[in-house]
Amino acid sequence: NERRSVQRALLALLIVWAPLFVLSAIESLVLGENRLGSLIGDLTVLSRYLIVVPLFILAEDGTIFRLGRIAHHFIDAGIMTAADRPRFDGIVAQARRLLNSASVELGVVVLAYLAMIILMQVFPDQDIPLWHKAGDGGRGYSWAGWWHALVSAPVALVLLLGWLWRILIWGLFLFRVSRLDLQLVPTHPDLAGGLQFVGVSLRVFLPLSFTISTIAAGGVAYRVL
Repeated sequence: NERRSVQRALLALLIVWAPLFVLSAIESLVLGENRLGSLIGDLTVLSRYLIVVPLFILAEDGTIFRLGRIAHHFIDAGIMTAADRPRFDGIVAQARRLLNSASVELGVVVLAYLAMIILMQVFPDQDIPLWHKAGDGGRGYSWAGWWHALVSAPVALVLLLGWLWRILIWGLFLFRVSRLDLQLVPTHPDLAGGLQFVGVSLRVFLPLSFTISTIAAGGVAYRVL
């Protein structure tokens, strides 16, 4: 699984970053403008596609596996009653269906492109970097700009929305489990009635927190410079 995740992350880099680099280099030669330098100096793009997109992908399998282990611990710890076991299994099955739903994946892609269409309409012209602008100085986009708008940015947005969907599923799972007749132990040494293991799920999302923070930090660093 780790090897597959690395391969997917490398493939994503080839899709979202490599064309931007190549197209900007070509346009620099054709137009005589330092568009490649503009791209390399754009810390928003560098952080988003060289750090954020790969990390989003690399963190997927490990996070889902660890959340699955936490979910199964409700049974291993003896907190789940035999009477509630069928309901618990149903909650787990529904979470898996939501996680693997093709319709949800399609909806996320559509939502990402709708967001891009809106952003392309409202984004201030003065904030568009040189590498993204058309060669004639008009409102259009460069080759690299069009690839960014139609491929790179939507891919990053789909990955982000996918993670937000996973967080929503996990929250829904915990809420539904909390409605069951859990066999909590008031005197449990973990001082949480035997549920301290649920808090570990917050640590599972640390890679996601770092990745989303990188998105914000890259944008701030670009504006500061």
